Amino acid sequence: MTNNFSKLEQIKNTLNAKFFERENEVEAILIDKLSRQHMLMIGPAGTERSALSVECAKIVQGT
Repeated sequence: MTNNFSKLEQIKNTLNAKFFERENEVEAILIDKLSRQHMLMIGPAGTERSALSVECAKIVQGT
């Protein structure tokens, strides 16, 4: 259990380091993955929604 939690924290820290001031979005996308539910992010263009999703998919696929 501790190992899974540390992996989750590591993923969260990696995404937060790459996406400045997007802590809420990072946390929401990780909750989305853990609950196996869909998530819709709405916002203006250029707010890195797609980039965050793609980066999270790369990290999770590589674990």
